[in-house]
Amino acid sequence: MKIEFATTEAEKQAIYQIRYDIYVEEMRVYTEKADHEKRIFTDSHDDTDLLLYAHDGSQVVAAMSLVDGSVAPMEEGLSSIYDLDRFTDILPKEKMSAFIRLVVKEELRSSTLPFRMMKATAEKAIANGAELFFCTCQPHLLKMYQRIGFRSYSNDLYNDPQFGIMIPLILVLSDHEYYQRIKSPFRKVFAKGHYQQDALTQILQVMGASTVYDTESDEGEEQWSSIYNVLNEEQTDQSLFFDGLDDSEIQQVIALGHVMECAPGDRVIKKGQPAKTVYVPLSGDLHVRNNEQLIALVQKGEMLGEQAFLLNQRRTVDVYAGNQGCQVLSLDERNLRTLIETPGRVAAILLLNMSKALAHRLAQTTAELQAQSES
Repeated sequence: MKIEFATTEAEKQAIYQIRYDIYVEEMRVYTEKADHEKRIFTDSHDDTDLLLYAHDGSQVVAAMSLVDGSVAPMEEGLSSIYDLDRFTDILPKEKMSAFIRLVVKEELRSSTLPFRMMKATAEKAIANGAELFFCTCQPHLLKMYQRIGFRSYSNDLYNDPQFGIMIPLILVLSDHEYYQRIKSPFRKVFAKGHYQQDALTQILQVMGASTVYDTESDEGEEQWSSIYNVLNEEQTDQSLFFDGLDDSEIQQVIALGHVMECAPGDRVIKKGQPAKTVYVPLSGDLHVRNNEQLIALVQKGEMLGEQAFLLNQRRTVDVYAGNQGCQVLSLDERNLRTLIETPGRVAAILLLNMSKALAHRLAQTTAELQAQSES
């Protein structure tokens, strides 16, 4: 598999085509923006972005874009998403880069190819003088990005019109101690840069407290008692996700995910998306909507997303944070599935609780349909 930057128009067209194949045909997004006649999907800043692609000699199997601050400043939309202005008193925007539009053929997503693409992009950005490196990710991919060294910061979650809630992330390339401590697979790449070490402390201070924290981090450990108390409260007559699990088993499951602080109206789930993360509100509630009509409320300790997870389906509804906002435990789909597919007490209890939740929703729907038919 060969990875290289596009230099010809034919190579760029091949990148636009794989974007179309994955975004439009597979994920069913950007249908209004894409060129269906040519079967391509382009961005307005493709002319200044550095476009990377992977091929096996016969076809393009992956692509991504490097928005390189040393080549051209990020357009206002991206600058706002990452809140670049908070860092400009420390570094010029020419020292800030981002990667976007990472697409990989389905059969290669569990391979090392996505990491090799990110590594090649990081090496290029560092060679061009980048000191801050940004991206966004969907909640179910957060742990993968954290293993590389990306961190969330005190920036609002971004509500993408196509994908729903997205988490802005940052790499502070001069923080070598951090990358050594977490054993980042890219730590040798990051060490190649020449950075302003005196700016590191200022950058970390400006980043502030994150609105998303990993449940295995120090912040997660500090929050454990409050999470545990919420999960053991009896708020509803519906099966709660952690019913029947003891303290150590709950911690085992929680370690699979992270906690997000959602603002009022944040779209946690977008209808039609393939992601199958399971969510559990820890405070506030979630509003389930179908075509803007409120059809259900999901309260503390209840689960959401079990239907898509168990049946391997796309999302069937939109889900938003309630009017007061909410704190949500997001359980990584891949890790949760690995746990459930491993024989044992925890797997059996979680499957039972998910089944109870589905049965409860079915009973509610049946009762509502019966009431409608009798009225």
